[in-house]
Amino acid sequence: MPVSYNPLIICVGSDKNRDTYRNILQNNEFVLNVPSIDLLKKVNRTADPIPPNQDEFIHAHLTPIKSMFVQPPRIEECKAHIECKTIWVKNASEICKNRVIIAAEIVALSLDDDFFLKDLCKQKGLMKPLYYEKNSYFTLGAYIGNRRMR
Repeated sequence: MPVSYNPLIICVGSDKNRDTYRNILQNNEFVLNVPSIDLLKKVNRTADPIPPNQDEFIHAHLTPIKSMFVQPPRIEECKAHIECKTIWVKNASEICKNRVIIAAEIVALSLDDDFFLKDLCKQKGLMKPLYYEKNSYFTLGAYIGNRRMR
């Protein structure tokens, strides 16, 4: 969720039982890799419970590549990457103590050349980004316009 555009700040949510959460706490850095719908099966494999000594990249058939400004790697097969440095981590609420909200500064954005357009809305439509919510996967619909249209 975008929070600020100057500076670029986002918030993400996580369950405390996830490796992602533990990695963010340990490193204070992370990468949001933006997969497209063609990576659905591979992305789904990243949620498999695997032993800590097993490489998740190998398990999911994904390729780690060096990030530009943070230590955690980007995923080569993803079309976009958002490199982040943690600002703070807080419990989502007193009621839901196993969920956290992580605020982070975006320190780098990268995008495959095929998708570089000045119009961000059209760009998202071409990327067909994959997102997950409540045991289901979704993508964005077609581009239909922006707020400047009359």
